[in-house]
Amino acid sequence: MFAMAQPRNEIIIQRYGREYSAFGIRQGINFLPVDSDEQDRLGEFEDLIYQLRGDGYLPRLLQDSEEDEISGEAVLDCGFGSGAWIQRVLEDHEQAEITGIDIHIGRRDSEEDLPAAVAAEEFDRVRRDLNVSLYGSSLRPRSFKLVNCSCIAEGISIQRWPRMISEMKELLQPGGYLQMIEPHYLFQSEAGNVRGYPMLDSWWNRYKRSLQARGRYHDLGPRLEGLLRTGGFVDIETEVITARIGDWHESMPCWLSNCCLPAHPLTFRQPFLSETASKKIY
Repeated sequence: MFAMAQPRNEIIIQRYGREYSAFGIRQGINFLPVDSDEQDRLGEFEDLIYQLRGDGYLPRLLQDSEEDEISGEAVLDCGFGSGAWIQRVLEDHEQAEITGIDIHIGRRDSEEDLPAAVAAEEFDRVRRDLNVSLYGSSLRPRSFKLVNCSCIAEGISIQRWPRMISEMKELLQPGGYLQMIEPHYLFQSEAGNVRGYPMLDSWWNRYKRSLQARGRYHDLGPRLEGLLRTGGFVDIETEVITARIGDWHESMPCWLSNCCLPAHPLTFRQPFLSETASKKIY
C-alpha cells in the first residue's frame, strides 16, 4: 500500500550542508537535495541529454514534424525538477499549456525561490507525490497531447510503476505521446569490457544497493518497453544512447567527466482507436 499523505508546503531541512524536501525525507520518497546546486546539476543533466539526442527534447515524430503540434496543447511534465525541459518547450512553443508535477515545486513568494531555469516563465505547478494515484489530483483524463516523465526512478516505488504508467496513459489525448527517459549506468569500454573500473564500480554498486533497499529500480531504463507494452501502449519507439567518458581521441569529445549515461528514451503513442493493436516504430 502507498501512503496517502501529500506534501502541503515547501518546508526544507538541512543536512550535511545541503537542503532537502522535508516531506521527501520524512516519507522516504526522495533523498536528493532541492537546493541551487541540485538545480544546476539537473539543468546540466538536461543539457547533456539534449546534446546526446542531437538537440532534441521531444518525441521524434513531434520533433521532426513540419507543423507545430505543441503550441496551444496541454503538456504535462512528471517530476519537473529544475524545469529545464519545460523551459525548452516554452522557448519554442510559447502557447503550450504546461503543467509540472513534483513534491517540491519552489516557493511562490519570490522568483529567487523558484527553480532557476523557469523563474521567469509561467506554467502550472502541482505539488504531489507521484507514488500516490493521480486520480485525486486536478489533472483531467484524455487532456494532454504530451506527457514527459524522465529521470525519476530514484523517487518511485517499484510496485507503483505499472499503475502509474496506466494513469499517465489515461491522461493522454487519443493519439497523444508519452516520452520517458531513464539512465542506465553501465561502465564499460568500447569493446564491451566491463572490468577495470574499480572506483566507478564501487560507487555504482553502493548506490545500486541503496536503491534496492528502498524498493527502487536501479535498472528501469531497460525495463521501460516491457512495462509500456504491459500497460497497453502501441507504436513504441526505443533508442539506447551511450555517453563517452574518459580520455578519448580529440575527434570523439568526452560527454561526461565523472559519470556515464546510457539512456533509454522511449516514445509511446496513444492509439487513436484500439488499445490492443501493436506496432513498433524503428
